Amino acid sequence: MIKNIVLRIPILERFSGKTALSVDYMQLWIHSGIAAAISGGLGRLIGEMESDVCFTAGLIHDAGVIALSTYFPAEFAKAQDSADKNQVGLIEAEQQVLRFSHLEVAVKIMQAWGFPLQLSQVILQCAKPEKNNTNRELAGVVALAKSLASEWGFPSGLKGIASTERDDLLDLLEVSEKKLDQWEPELKKYAEFALDTMKIP
Repeated sequence: MIKNIVLRIPILERFSGKTALSVDYMQLWIHSGIAAAISGGLGRLIGEMESDVCFTAGLIHDAGVIALSTYFPAEFAKAQDSADKNQVGLIEAEQQVLRFSHLEVAVKIMQAWGFPLQLSQVILQCAKPEKNNTNRELAGVVALAKSLASEWGFPSGLKGIASTERDDLLDLLEVSEKKLDQWEPELKKYAEFALDTMKIP
């Protein structure tokens, strides 16, 4: 029920008075909701993971993007344009233009909201999960969920977002391609349910 309430929150009204130069908030919100649903489903299917924590991590992984693009739209647009023009990742472009990335902003937001440290670490890692990191499985779940959401027609719409190779993510999570194929129908049901819950016009 909490998940349904969160997905139904008219979060985009918070930004209605702001001008965003380079972000389609509706597309980004849909992507986040779908990624959350897939993350929760993956956590449940993989086992030994808290699906609600996976869901939450998937939902908030782009919180820093929303904050930057809302309060510093021109600067964030410049970073996106730099990523596109120079064929570099958004995080690298943000570091060059802003001297910090949306991931660092998200961590500050999580700290201010009193979220567990685990979620802050996951946000920092989900852009490029690695085996030697703490919470690597959760970061890998979010990264895979983001990739699947984009593959199934719900990309974030952000420029310069690099995705980790699926083989690397599956290896990190110790999930075979065959197993993921078997899970796909169920994961798509979670995604469809999230989309329906969000009541997107």
